[in-house]
Amino acid sequence: MQVRVIYPYPESLPAVYANNLVIHHSPLEFLVSFYQVFPPPNLENDPQDIKRKIEKTGGVPAHCVARIAIPKEQMPAIVEAFLSNLKKYQDREAQAATNNENGQGE
Repeated sequence: MQVRVIYPYPESLPAVYANNLVIHHSPLEFLVSFYQVFPPPNLENDPQDIKRKIEKTGGVPAHCVARIAIPKEQMPAIVEAFLSNLKKYQDREAQAATNNENGQGE
């Protein structure tokens, strides 16, 4: 018997921005940590000054915004879902770029 899974989006659960991630794994699960990483402020300054600031602090801080533990058995399906959705996105973007080049709207 198959049971359909219903995926509600709780209004109280905010979406957070992440532009970096780190993946660790154990024999039983994958732990995916999502981070916000922003460039150092004042990028309009002298590049050598920015380099000195980064060297002084040791790097740019990353702020962990979520950590997700995923059972090892689920990881292949999750990776496939990401790849499939990335392909759909890239195809749609390529089509939109082609339409724009040909003077067509979306």
